[in-house]
Amino acid sequence: MFAPFYRTEAGKRQANGLGIGLAVCKRIVESHGGRIWAAPRAGGGSEIGFALPLARDPIDALVVHVA
Repeated sequence: MFAPFYRTEAGKRQANGLGIGLAVCKRIVESHGGRIWAAPRAGGGSEIGFALPLARDPIDALVVHVA
């Protein structure tokens, strides 16, 4: 589901798109040290969730460190 260009057969019939949205989301979330998951939803479809770590120092989180 998180692979680029992944689309279910039902998804191909019901919605437009290339199937890259969740792959992009996964890269963004993981690049920030988080995780993303999918779970089936009652009645069909999927529920997507993600979690990101909190910054220990909010000011430090805004500063870009260049080595």
